[in-house]
Amino acid sequence: MSHCCYNPSNLVLIENKCFYCNCTKEIETYQVSYNKGILTCNEHKDFCIRDINAYLHKNEIVLIHDINKYLEMKEFINVLGNNIQVIRSNGDIDNNWKIATIINDSPATLGKIKNKWGITLTKDAIQKNVRFSDFLNEKLKYSQIENFSNIVNNLIILLDNGIYKEYFNQQNNMIPEKYIDKSCHTIPVIVNGMIARIFVP
Repeated sequence: MSHCCYNPSNLVLIENKCFYCNCTKEIETYQVSYNKGILTCNEHKDFCIRDINAYLHKNEIVLIHDINKYLEMKEFINVLGNNIQVIRSNGDIDNNWKIATIINDSPATLGKIKNKWGITLTKDAIQKNVRFSDFLNEKLKYSQIENFSNIVNNLIILLDNGIYKEYFNQQNNMIPEKYIDKSCHTIPVIVNGMIARIFVP
């Protein structure tokens, strides 16, 4: 019996073996946050990538190193530059912020802040979550840049559409033939408090 589908789980003090086949050789760790992820052998890496990305899609989380590959994010970063402005809670403008790439030893993520997509910035070991729409505030220098509102809106549309959607669809068997042997039948089960699917040849 092998598990076809897993949700990321707590990796603290667990045995270093593949979630999908229990193999203990050449195990890799894929994390969605600090000490939360999936362990996989090389043979089942595709399953792991599918399940990690499906989880991210379901939970509206985007890894910063994944979104950085998209033109919409590259254009946004190009406008912000290395000296990012933010508005403090008292209304003052604060300079010299940077986009966080690592948080708690894990890759930084984008997520929803009060139901709107946002990003984590850092300055002098301080972190601040800022919604993308906040960068359109007329107090900031970006408001004077032509087409910046379109750049922000295009990025938000990309995030709303979901860069991991195809993996979510694959996990939900919309196109299972590419990832699961057609000869197997899957059924949902609870494993360690997580929903998984198993197949029986």
